[in-house]
Amino acid sequence: MGLWEWVAGLAPAQATVFGTAIGATLGFISLTGGALFNAKLNRDRDDRLNELERLALLRSLATEIRLIRNLLAYQIKEYQSPAAQGQTWRSSVSPKLFSLLYPANLSKLLGLPHDALTQIIIFHAAIDEYEYNLKADGAEFPDNSPLTTRSFNFPLSVTPQIIARANTLRSGADSALLHLEVAVSELEKRLKKRPETSKLVSKLD
Repeated sequence: MGLWEWVAGLAPAQATVFGTAIGATLGFISLTGGALFNAKLNRDRDDRLNELERLALLRSLATEIRLIRNLLAYQIKEYQSPAAQGQTWRSSVSPKLFSLLYPANLSKLLGLPHDALTQIIIFHAAIDEYEYNLKADGAEFPDNSPLTTRSFNFPLSVTPQIIARANTLRSGADSALLHLEVAVSELEKRLKKRPETSKLVSKLD
């Protein structure tokens, strides 16, 4: 006996129940399929937005490190210049003053590519070490100076040590920037391959 013959032999009440069950089943399958498809679309959208956010963060951190690197290059030139007549101390500012984005985005860093994240952490740890070594070399951070200025004074006699430390930190910045440029380039290529994110990446340029 075929299915349709069996259905035709059902009493009206049984046929109603059977039809309702079939309709409910098909409706459930349709709703479930639609919900799953919609969830996939939402995940894809969230993934694209997260990647765009990671790209913006990588670019911003690279800009911050480049700013610190340029500050160090300027300071090295200043430290190498002859002191003014009778001058026994120099005044300067710690590169940590310009490290603002990194501590403000710690919760977002884990989403960055592993290699770039490692370099970012290493570099900012080096900034902390640099400031610690400044104090070990005899630099003084005035007690009455606001912490946000990160200004310090150091005796001329320790200028060679501070120049050497600044050069090391600058080299660390150069290394971090190379890795960040690779990470940014790879993320840009991936996003530009998608029509829905290609224009958004261009707007970030």
